[in-house]
Amino acid sequence: MDAFLSIASQFITEVGSLLLVPLILFVLGLVVGMKFKTAFRAGLVTGVALVGIYTVLGMFMNTLQPVALGIAGRFAGGMRLTFMDVGWPACFAAGVALPVVISYVLIGALINLVLVVIGWIKTLQIGMVEPIMGEGLVGYIVFAITGNWFYGLIASLLIKVLMLVLADWQAPMVEEFFGFKGVALIQSGVNEWGLLAWPLAKLMDKIPFLNKRRFTADWVASKLGVFGEPMFLGVIFGIVLGILAGYTWTQVIVLAIYLAAAMYILPRMIGILMEGFIPVMRGVGDWLQSHAKGRQIYIGMDPALGTGHPAILATVMIMIPITVGIAVILPGNKVLPMGDLVTLVFTFMFLVVMNKGDILRSLITCIIAVPILLWMATLGAPYIHQILLDAKLVEPGVNSMCLFEGGQPWYWPFAQLATLISGGG
Repeated sequence: MDAFLSIASQFITEVGSLLLVPLILFVLGLVVGMKFKTAFRAGLVTGVALVGIYTVLGMFMNTLQPVALGIAGRFAGGMRLTFMDVGWPACFAAGVALPVVISYVLIGALINLVLVVIGWIKTLQIGMVEPIMGEGLVGYIVFAITGNWFYGLIASLLIKVLMLVLADWQAPMVEEFFGFKGVALIQSGVNEWGLLAWPLAKLMDKIPFLNKRRFTADWVASKLGVFGEPMFLGVIFGIVLGILAGYTWTQVIVLAIYLAAAMYILPRMIGILMEGFIPVMRGVGDWLQSHAKGRQIYIGMDPALGTGHPAILATVMIMIPITVGIAVILPGNKVLPMGDLVTLVFTFMFLVVMNKGDILRSLITCIIAVPILLWMATLGAPYIHQILLDAKLVEPGVNSMCLFEGGQPWYWPFAQLATLISGGG
């Protein structure tokens, strides 16, 4: 069993979405009656687009990482906060290094397939990487506290099912906002924020001025002309963030060009992705009309697909220094956000979607969300730290955690329940 889980872990790490997603789309296309060459082309184009998306997104995050660290160091470096945010890659590495996590992810994928087949759930999550971050690691914490593998599985599956339910609910919004027909974006730590954003968006719909939803990327472009295009906004954000990070003017210019490139190229990569997706989803729709009229199936994808939207990129770049500022003054916060500041592009995605891309409303919602994120991260930090210790990724004397992972609402309540079950304090 351990050998099988080790092979599965290696497969997930080495292959990930770049091969798995195109392969599943290709097979799905054949199942619903597409011609071989059409299904093969759809899978290949999807794979090419994913390479482009992950490459540009990686460039964007790698470029902003030292900026975020520089801002945090300059404005929060003197703070004596208990836990250091080392970034999500450490938590992902821990997940693939722990066989228990992989077992939960594989069983969760099987349960997902069964729920779609019997019609209880519409979203079929085809990524194997995303479930590690969230349900897999929360399940591990329950297992670590109770010593019971089954209890950890139950916790993992509960979160899995909730994520699928949220993805079903949000899929029509994803189609309306991004234009992704037949696609759901799903990952623990992303979808949950829609539960906060939805009532806030309804409230702002009743507030004069805010109810106009006017401050979208298109509105900015219409008012500023060419200087309001996403590429030029990238330049502006690059200059401001570079100055805040203490960069030299040469570094500021380079940063501005990189951010302009990300804001210009990412949306085009999404367009290529949909070129591969649309024929398959059209085939799935035709097949469902013939064999299961009235059914709807969404392909559950990595939220990275949504990161190229100009409103999301703009909101996150503005929120990076604001988040550091809030962390410095927030009572009860023990986490210094650093490594995962760039992953706010995922965390805040549905805060922007629920506000239909209005940047002002999105910023208001994000500012409300940040204290909640930091308080949840403070509660979850000891458990994330324990995961990193168990995976032998950090030394015992270093209080490390991952903001994206620890900021999810699951760690503290499930850990408390596990402690109660095991007879602890």
